Amino acid sequence: MKNNHILKLAASMLCLLLFTGVAYSQAGFGAKVGYVYSDVKVDVSEFDVDTKGKSDLSLGLFFELPLTQNFIIQPEFTYLGRGYKIVGNALASDGTYNVAYVDVGAMAKLRFGDAIGFYIGAGPYFSYAVSGQFKNDQNEVDIDFDVDNYRRTDFTLGTALGLEFGRRDALRFFVDGRYLIGMNDLDDGDPITFSRHNRAFGVNGGIIIPLGQ
Repeated sequence: MKNNHILKLAASMLCLLLFTGVAYSQAGFGAKVGYVYSDVKVDVSEFDVDTKGKSDLSLGLFFELPLTQNFIIQPEFTYLGRGYKIVGNALASDGTYNVAYVDVGAMAKLRFGDAIGFYIGAGPYFSYAVSGQFKNDQNEVDIDFDVDNYRRTDFTLGTALGLEFGRRDALRFFVDGRYLIGMNDLDDGDPITFSRHNRAFGVNGGIIIPLGQ
């Protein structure tokens, strides 16, 4: 029920943004696909914990809402995989955490150039873990976010640096690199001094379709 609720909220937000975006003469609708390399920043006072990153994919939809010629607000909805590998420690078995997230938020972008442009951006996101698994050599088990003290929600700060190809009033292609910083501790109620924070680097490519031309 929780998963259905968050997906319905995200779908409602996208519909609202669609009608809002049409009102902008240079607004655009976009789709993206990307590669994500994620890990966690671990702080443990009493144990040595070694983690390694893992690779996954991301899929996203967004709107471009230009406020000025160069300043753009970009609401986004992204489905992506996060997680990490844990190796040789006293807290848990070796294995891999695979967690699927939905990120909903907005990025503020500064864009320069015309036929070939570049942009920088930053913004906040609400991240919701839709599902998760822990996998090792013996088995694979689903994460119960309530029982396993694995926090389901996160607040993420994202930064971006990218290139666009095509005029602003026409179909455009883009590629960008992003760094995502999770602000919330993933451990919800752990009895020892142990904290984990999401970190991820992604490379995305996609298209932007102009609206209201």
